[in-house]
Amino acid sequence: ISIGALVTHAQAAASPLIRSRLPALADACSQVGSPQIRNAGTVAGNIVSAQPGADAALALHVYGTKVQVAGPHGLREMDLAGLYAGLGLCCVDSTTELITRIQIPLKDIPTHSAFERLSQRRTLSLPVINAAVGLKLAPDGRTIAQARVALGPVAPKPFRATAAEELLAGSQYSEDLAGQAAELASRDSSPRSSQLRGSAEYRKAMVRVVTQRALVRAM
Repeated sequence: ISIGALVTHAQAAASPLIRSRLPALADACSQVGSPQIRNAGTVAGNIVSAQPGADAALALHVYGTKVQVAGPHGLREMDLAGLYAGLGLCCVDSTTELITRIQIPLKDIPTHSAFERLSQRRTLSLPVINAAVGLKLAPDGRTIAQARVALGPVAPKPFRATAAEELLAGSQYSEDLAGQAAELASRDSSPRSSQLRGSAEYRKAMVRVVTQRALVRAM
């Protein structure tokens, strides 16, 4: 699936293709900012802002996303995770380079995905915690063959909860398993205290809640 550089959040959220194949991304795009922002802001712009809690960019981390970058020396392809150099720092040089395309290989698309967001209000509010989950199920429809859990903003860049992913992979899904994975995600996250988002202790507890919601919703 190829998403061009000028695709807005509103277009991605309304796209039948994105809604059917990449539901976590559609949900994330539908919750960015306000209608005016979603009509003007692009998914590619959400990536290059390099904010650890950027909703659309976070959702893309569960899809094996690659990004095509054009510059003076031609085109290069980068893994999405490789674009983050630190808090608010993107490896794309804004003076000489552009993201031209976002690409999601079909083989990396999970069979089930979901996005959850906790914020102080429904619009024009920074996320307190957000989580995206991608699960690829085995043919029996219950065993999780592959899991991706991405969280923000709990680190200087989007955070993959690898311990939770390892627990989920190879296990049969249950709500109890979802709770155990959410607990691991909470344990490994490192949110900081913030006047806008709340205390570190509160946000760490909410990682568990939001991750479990995303896992249950994905299934």
